[in-house]
Amino acid sequence: MLTARLGAPIRRAFALAALATTVACGGDPTPPPQGTETEVAISATLTAEQQAVIAAMSVEVTGPGISTPIVVTLNVSGATVNGTVRVPVGSGRTFTVRAFDAQGQEVGSGSATSNVVAGTNPTVTVPLNVATLTGDVPIDVTIGSYTITIAPSPVTVARGQSRTLMATVSAIGAGAVSNPDVQWGARNPVVAGLSAASNGSVTLTGGVAGTTTVVASWRGIATAVTVTVTP
Repeated sequence: MLTARLGAPIRRAFALAALATTVACGGDPTPPPQGTETEVAISATLTAEQQAVIAAMSVEVTGPGISTPIVVTLNVSGATVNGTVRVPVGSGRTFTVRAFDAQGQEVGSGSATSNVVAGTNPTVTVPLNVATLTGDVPIDVTIGSYTITIAPSPVTVARGQSRTLMATVSAIGAGAVSNPDVQWGARNPVVAGLSAASNGSVTLTGGVAGTTTVVASWRGIATAVTVTVTP
């Protein structure tokens, strides 16, 4: 997770945490599957003083295998800052955060280089200095922390009975993802048949009596629900 403090120089820490993958410090990660990415959500709240100075913000990601830098313009609306960026996992990812005033002048920037691996990673701090701000009121920017929840959970159905399962993908500070492209699977498809997956939902039909696990996954993160089929 990246956290940042902007100061006078105000230093704000930008905290970055990815879903199934977050930014890590030190060490060489196990080489990830080619093309693996992690979805990163960004959110923050600005004070009145910060709003008066900062008109726009952006995040840039560079590193080995990233031929063109990945740049995301964050949405700065009043006190709220948010955005998302999809980052390839791998070594030596440099995250650069920039803040601009209404005239387009860069008033603060900072960067940190880390490894992005599958799993839980330590926090990385990116310091930003904004000379035009006074005091030391921190801005906490959360990057990442997507979660998937399935409802209902757990599930009990009779043989031949159908139920609709709904997966909700959410990011801290950014709310639910609209119409997520969720992938569904049953560990034992004979016990739990799945069909008509759309916009985060799927139709579950009980097969033979027994218990199995149904998993919903979205861009590298997943959650499971226990399904019991009764005779």
